[in-house]
Amino acid sequence: MIFSRSTIDCKGSRPDWIGSRSIDRDQTTTQGEVVKAIHRLLIIGLVSVSCSSPVGAQPQDTVLSGIVITPEVRVTPYDRDDYSYPQSIEQRIIAQQGGIFSPYSLRCFSNRRETDIEHIVAVSEAHESGLSARTDEERKAFGNDLDNLTLAAPRLNRYQKVAKDPAEWLPDNNRCWYVAKYIEIKRKYGLTMDRAEADAVSGVYESCKSFEMKKPVCN
Repeated sequence: MIFSRSTIDCKGSRPDWIGSRSIDRDQTTTQGEVVKAIHRLLIIGLVSVSCSSPVGAQPQDTVLSGIVITPEVRVTPYDRDDYSYPQSIEQRIIAQQGGIFSPYSLRCFSNRRETDIEHIVAVSEAHESGLSARTDEERKAFGNDLDNLTLAAPRLNRYQKVAKDPAEWLPDNNRCWYVAKYIEIKRKYGLTMDRAEADAVSGVYESCKSFEMKKPVCN
């Protein structure tokens, strides 16, 4: 028997091959056997399950397309030096975002000594989401990627956000920009998300109308 790929939705609709010629109704196939058959096809990928979403919302499987949802794992020990970057990169961050400020707090800083260089996806989070199994070159590239760098006050960076993911911490400002960048970086480096993290990211993303960074007016 040859099956084509089918879809079952959450309301219980059957794929078109159930009850059609591919399963003869005159045969003694029981409901339990049909359920078992569907389960086997789910495993081998011939049947997908589709759940409808509220009007206007972007389904999680679209928001997080290409990102694997799985528990974090550390393949190799975490060494912060694997993700080192030069302090001179801070000037490039300032030029990129257009000023010395933190998008998380909208606080302006008078000079670079008042700031910390901040990874949007924390390096230890990235390490346990896939980079622990990558090369030294890939880890170094992640640590120096301007797409994943911004500025923050030392207290916020070191004691509040630290290595937390969006399930544990979200900024007071620019949440939509933050989760959009977070998804971008996770996808760019093929990093995974755990379930709580994915739910938190999707929950914020689906409520957003704009993903532009709001900037303070700094002197």
